[in-house]
Amino acid sequence: MTEIQVKRIKKVYQHFKENGETQDTFASRLGLTQAHFSRVLRGLSPILPQHTLLLEHVYNINKDWLDKGKGDMFHDVTLDKPDRKLKAIARNYSSLDEYKREELLDYSKALLKNKKPVLGKVADKSKTYGKKKA
Repeated sequence: MTEIQVKRIKKVYQHFKENGETQDTFASRLGLTQAHFSRVLRGLSPILPQHTLLLEHVYNINKDWLDKGKGDMFHDVTLDKPDRKLKAIARNYSSLDEYKREELLDYSKALLKNKKPVLGKVADKSKTYGKKKA
């Protein structure tokens, strides 16, 4: 693994770290121990092809960017009309653990069924929280 590839892997990890992902969680999603991943980040251990494949599929990382520096770090979301918000959602989704992904899926299903934002109901209740009833 080249020094440039190590820098790119560090950049990927840094992105997800900034979104709350721990090194241990990041490593385990790639099938690595935290100690091994730490060695990868320091350029002391190689990252194998199956790990780069997991980076691509689990974290939506563009393999051409990782290997050759071509294109963007993340794969584009294929849309009829490009939508920056959907791309941002896809990137954020990548950094969630499996439990939070399920919560997000459940929330989106509830939004579709009710056609009202569930969070709006929570926000409305929070406005009255702590106020005494007349």
